[in-house]
Amino acid sequence: SPDGTLLATGSDDNTVRLWDVSTGRELQVLSGHGKSVCLVAFSLDGTLLASGSKDKTVRLWEIPENVRTEYIQRVSIARRNWNEWTEAIKSQKESEAEKERIQGEKESLERKQKELAAEPKSEQAEAYRRRGDDYAEKGDYDRAIADYTAAIQLNPDDADAYYTRGNAYFSKGDYDRAIADYTAVIRLNLDDANAYYNRGEAYFCKGDYDRAIADYTAAIRLNPDDADAYYTRGNAYFSKGDYDHAIEDFTAAIRLNPDYVNAYNNRGVAYFCKGDYDRAIADSTAAIRLNPDDANAYGLRGNVYFSKGDYDRAIGDSTAAIRLNPDDADAYYTRGNAYFSKGDYDHAIEDFTAAIRLNPDYVNAYNNRGVAYFCKGDYDRAIADYTAVIRLNPENANAYHIRGAAYAGKGWITEAEKDLKKARELKN
Repeated sequence: SPDGTLLATGSDDNTVRLWDVSTGRELQVLSGHGKSVCLVAFSLDGTLLASGSKDKTVRLWEIPENVRTEYIQRVSIARRNWNEWTEAIKSQKESEAEKERIQGEKESLERKQKELAAEPKSEQAEAYRRRGDDYAEKGDYDRAIADYTAAIQLNPDDADAYYTRGNAYFSKGDYDRAIADYTAVIRLNLDDANAYYNRGEAYFCKGDYDRAIADYTAAIRLNPDDADAYYTRGNAYFSKGDYDHAIEDFTAAIRLNPDYVNAYNNRGVAYFCKGDYDRAIADSTAAIRLNPDDANAYGLRGNVYFSKGDYDRAIGDSTAAIRLNPDDADAYYTRGNAYFSKGDYDHAIEDFTAAIRLNPDYVNAYNNRGVAYFCKGDYDRAIADYTAVIRLNPENANAYHIRGAAYAGKGWITEAEKDLKKARELKN
């Protein structure tokens, strides 16, 4: 973050993580992306965090100045999928026909192996590579890698085998081995734009943005009409906080592909981070025109309208985002903030409550709902919400301060003095 207190990282488990720089303690996990998170960037004022993912979307997370961390419910998608898979396996009763199919595949594999052994080395290598392609297409990357490796052993100059093995390693998240294979391809063929591009992707996912930019630049030099190369280089610049170069690359991608929805979205986020709200709105509007069902684009535009103080439009866009994705806690939260800013505390409370229902550890939603209750004079509920904030973030001085004020409103002077003293200690 600009003040040096927070560190944000993207993870292969589709999450963004926030860390306390001084203690090294993990403070927060942000969930919402569908694939690995490869880029993160704070806004210049440190109140917002943008994250980009291999699902080619960018999400915007709010980090209010008075609440620097959020504790988001940790949900392991991989574990959930594993549990679902194991339960399905337990309940499955294998039929005789299935047993015969498996036996047939085994016999077919054995025949192919015998045929391979009898062929010349060059033909064997090609056969291994073809079979590796079949395995890779089915998502069986371990068997694919084994076959590509066999092809390379038979023909060490087979650039295609290195390239496809690199792709398999990349799909497994083994970026170091993927980089090694793409480097072998480049050694064999200095003009392979795809190898430079894919190696850039691997560096990008490792957070090595400078090397990623160098490889994307090489890919662009070899293929100047590759919109994806400009787009991904733009993401790398964005991750470095170089919003101007990011905007230039997203613009080049749009020039080459005027229907590039993600380029409009990401350029809009870059403009937003620069405080250029009008251009951010224009880009999110273009993304919506190209894809009217893009919930993220509505969510982004809603955030921009909120930042401009146009609360009615913020409510409209957040409502559209909720309609397209009813499980988007952030959209409820943004709409709640807009209602609150209009003085409509009842609707604000409803939306903050919905956000908490979807994410029971949503610190900011508890915080802002507590303020709404406080403004309505409902001190008991305000105290309950700030107690929840303190439970989730015991070092939140603001929560102690406002809870102390709520205690004072009820005439509980002893409790109020205790909380206000704790708030002063934390601030010092």
